Amino acid sequence: MNFWHVAYINRHANGHVMNLCGLRTQGDPQELISHRTYRCLIKWAPPAADARGLVYECLDVRFEALPNERWMVKLADPSLVTTYDGYFRNVNGYSASVHDIGPLLDFALSGKVIVENGIEISLANAIDRFEDVRHVFNLPPVKARGHFDGHDVQEVNLGEYQLFNNVNERRAALSCPVVINLKIGGFVTSGWEPIQDALRRRHYRETEESPTRRGQFRRYSNSQVEIFFPHNVYPFGVLGIRPSQDDPEHRRELVGLSSGGLSGRVGNTLEGIAQIMFDFFGCTDALVLDEGYDVFALINPLDGNRYRYNNQELLRRVLSFTKHRVDQDAADALQKTKNYRLGNDMKAWPLNKKYMEELEQDYKRAGRVDYHDVITVSPNRSQMRSVLIFAVREPERSTKRPNKRVETNRRKRRSPSARSA
Repeated sequence: MNFWHVAYINRHANGHVMNLCGLRTQGDPQELISHRTYRCLIKWAPPAADARGLVYECLDVRFEALPNERWMVKLADPSLVTTYDGYFRNVNGYSASVHDIGPLLDFALSGKVIVENGIEISLANAIDRFEDVRHVFNLPPVKARGHFDGHDVQEVNLGEYQLFNNVNERRAALSCPVVINLKIGGFVTSGWEPIQDALRRRHYRETEESPTRRGQFRRYSNSQVEIFFPHNVYPFGVLGIRPSQDDPEHRRELVGLSSGGLSGRVGNTLEGIAQIMFDFFGCTDALVLDEGYDVFALINPLDGNRYRYNNQELLRRVLSFTKHRVDQDAADALQKTKNYRLGNDMKAWPLNKKYMEELEQDYKRAGRVDYHDVITVSPNRSQMRSVLIFAVREPERSTKRPNKRVETNRRKRRSPSARSA
């Protein structure tokens, strides 16, 4: 549901290979896959990992389309191509003449970049990828009147339409006041009095001069308000990578951060999340995977030096939680969608029906189990789009280098923050 979010999967459980996932839903605006460079978290497949000396790293890549929905994955930095040709010249499946690293990957994953190659990205450089500007700015709801897409409009988030449609104004709003039009897009209008009342109730401070601090506003003209928007608090799910302290040249640790909360009320800001990943965890790269009610954390608890559950038992608990959350959302939908054109049974909606039936069948076979010891940050809706990462200890391989995946998991057990995802 977000631009810039792509995932390349080379080996999939159902036997399919080389799948590229992104915002490509029919009838929707399309992710510009072939035209963009993506900063991706990469997991090398075992032969390539041995040749590279790393399992995980972050690289700039480009995806080139081939016939039959196939894709090539190439390094975007020409200066690195020769170096990686040297790593992989003897790895089966790699051709130095084509430079396609796709066959050597287990997966590649991209999101909204906030730390890149050891540098904390400025918000002005990161904000263009945040389509939902409420995740960055505190945009108070105000009364309005008008019609949009066949519906009556009674309330809008002040500034959302304008900041969404103009990335330069979005960047400017990070550090200075902006002038917001009260006539929105030619189809919705709000007035000065309801805006003034709404802002005062949200503890904004009116001023006669141009605002100089966040949370200040003034009447700019009969149809405009000048406002210095505060940064908003929101739940965030972030995945980062950092060098291992034991062997920084050959090992990387994954750091998953689930910062829960209530949208616009409790949580952390985007700026705060970037500082946590860069300053506190020491990540060299970090990607925001999701924001809002979908954000959650799943862990496998430790009993002494052993994980409590194997993968099957862990998934069984995720299934129990999902069934509980779906039933709760379906009950809520009965109250909220009485006049919805598809009816008020969420489980029967066309895009949901097949998956709801599968969920019921799986739950009937597996049975209910308690899940509270593995769901440490609970999502607030069943519409979950975040990424789950399961870490499993693997047996030692007979190679000259230490097993990077084993070391990664060993380090994860020391640090709860580094094993959440």
